[in-house]
Amino acid sequence: MHGGEPSGEFALAPDMPGALVLPQLPQDADVDRVVAVVVHCAAFLELSGEKVVDTEWARRSMAAVTRRTRGMPPEEVDQLRGQLKAVARFARKGSISAGFLAFVDGLLARGPLPSSG
Repeated sequence: MHGGEPSGEFALAPDMPGALVLPQLPQDADVDRVVAVVVHCAAFLELSGEKVVDTEWARRSMAAVTRRTRGMPPEEVDQLRGQLKAVARFARKGSISAGFLAFVDGLLARGPLPSSG
């Protein structure tokens, strides 16, 4: 969990100080809309400030996501991993913050996805 207020690299919701709000991914980012929504929700839980998100419940929620992905067939894991890589490519173009990129890279490196193959 982030554990504090988001830095200036994230867009903050004016009516909810400390809340992470990501820009909408454009069509050319080649990311499934459902995946984009789920990544946004996960990033909100992980990166928003403690005044916005109860970190214990956010951890529990992310752990539930991890448990659910463990039962995914390998081909679905590969598809989801490819989608996360597309989000990371878009972030690397400079369109999304470095902190968000680190978050997505962390999802790819440590979960919630099981290793494929």
